Amino acid sequence: MPLPHGRATAVIKTKSAIPVTRQLLTILTKEIEQGAYPAGERFPSERDIAQQYRLSRASVREAVAQMIARGLLVRTNGRGTFVVDRAAGVPGVHSSGKHLGFWIDETVFHFAEAGYNQILSGFAEVCRTTGCDLDFYPVTDQSKFQPEQDSGPGHLAGSVIVGGLSRGWMDRLNGLEKPVILVDLLNSTDGVSVSIDYAAGTRWAIDYLVGLGHRDIGFIGFPNSEKYILYWQSLEAYRIRYRPQYVEFFDSSDLRPGMLAGYRAMRQLIARAGQRPTAVLITNDFAALGAMEALAVAQILVPDDISIVGYDNFGQGSTSLTTIRSDLMEVGRIAARTLLQWIETGRAPNQRTTVPVELIVRASTAAPADTAARVSADIEGVGYESTVRPLNP
Repeated sequence: MPLPHGRATAVIKTKSAIPVTRQLLTILTKEIEQGAYPAGERFPSERDIAQQYRLSRASVREAVAQMIARGLLVRTNGRGTFVVDRAAGVPGVHSSGKHLGFWIDETVFHFAEAGYNQILSGFAEVCRTTGCDLDFYPVTDQSKFQPEQDSGPGHLAGSVIVGGLSRGWMDRLNGLEKPVILVDLLNSTDGVSVSIDYAAGTRWAIDYLVGLGHRDIGFIGFPNSEKYILYWQSLEAYRIRYRPQYVEFFDSSDLRPGMLAGYRAMRQLIARAGQRPTAVLITNDFAALGAMEALAVAQILVPDDISIVGYDNFGQGSTSLTTIRSDLMEVGRIAARTLLQWIETGRAPNQRTTVPVELIVRASTAAPADTAARVSADIEGVGYESTVRPLNP
């Protein structure tokens, strides 16, 4: 949906003491309440909003996430972001008075914003149907921890930490002695958690690539992450040599948005002297799309020269992407239900809940060029999609 016509664009005051994200949030919320964006209609893209208000995409992403948290917008996988019909409400649901916190590192959020917004949408959906209020907290190490403020964490009944926070923030939230659920952490952390079965997904991806004939398999992602650990363990299980030159890590202290991070990582990987991998696993689909752009610039063909496998089914480029798909909205729903169960019973639930995934084969993977006999399942058409196998059905 385009921005509303015939209306003067409100001015964002960059030198104001009020952060630009909060100003934009106020403006867009008022526009929705006045009917500029009708209920049930598609909301404008982040790019359009950023151009209209002359803001960075990062500021727009955060404002949109706040509106998802407040139940003004909902994001659906593959369809976009839509305005919620708040006037309709949820029949028979009254405010419970509970506030639930959704915490995420601001840099991590911008790295994979679409995926985390899906988790946020699922979490917000349960909040709406149970009468809870959702407070969204994107933080940095420099953010102030002020639990005594009305909008601070002291009033929360419980929280989820999504994607991970610094140890200092984790300790502060645990110090409130309120229930805390850990969701989709980049690195393993002890505690009650809802995680995605990337271990099984990574094993199936390696099985599939090896079955195609690949033996030079690389990885782009985070060190010490579950995806990376299962990557090298799966190679070891096949007695395939681990080659450091085929691996490129993201620096979590210097993350770019996913596509840019993937582009830079692939550029660095292919710039190294020596043999290139014939296939690469990449930590999410946006980073994978950026990596494929870097390959295109270098005139390296996907999948003829290098096969690419992503994670989470975020989106597709000119070559449709083989991916390990998970239901991220369901991850958010499970996290909210688990948190509410803990709050209402006073008893911590099972230590870990794992959400299954499935491997979806599309056009970005094929047998390596030097394989004499390609398997019959090679993908040639851009639109082809096949579920290789559901995991933990």
